[in-house]
Amino acid sequence: MPTTQRGNFLSKRPWLISLVCVVALSTWLGLGVLKAEEAPSQKKEQIIPLARVVYQEFSAEKIDKKIDLYGRTAPDRTARLGAEIAGKIIKLNVEKGDEVKQGQAIAQIDKGDLNIQLERAQAMLNVRQQEFNASKSLKSRGCKVRWLTRPLLLISLKLKRW
Repeated sequence: MPTTQRGNFLSKRPWLISLVCVVALSTWLGLGVLKAEEAPSQKKEQIIPLARVVYQEFSAEKIDKKIDLYGRTAPDRTARLGAEIAGKIIKLNVEKGDEVKQGQAIAQIDKGDLNIQLERAQAMLNVRQQEFNASKSLKSRGCKVRWLTRPLLLISLKLKRW
């Protein structure tokens, strides 16, 4: 029954187990401190070369931010312009990029000889009108005459356009 006596002995004195643990821990820590003090003396013998540092000096400079691009741009929409008559443009009423509305005059065309053409057309209309009246009177008398109504109609339409 020696184990029961020992168990009784330790159960009656729990501080004894704590004392043994504290003594063992103190011994272990003390040995660690002694070895820690000895280690640096051994490391002093080994000399580690220092790293070489290279440096470079910079100074602030002004930088112009500029990009040269070459290319071609395309418009969103294109519009086709036309005129009723041909001629030389003498004045532009708008500039590139301006907004225009429907019916707005964009340019003026040199009228040049348009007045002369108008006078000729009116003279031709008078001649055709006289021919028509003559043909009409001949038909009323019973003569067969080729009608000139179609050319007369075309000339009158051209005059109305001006």
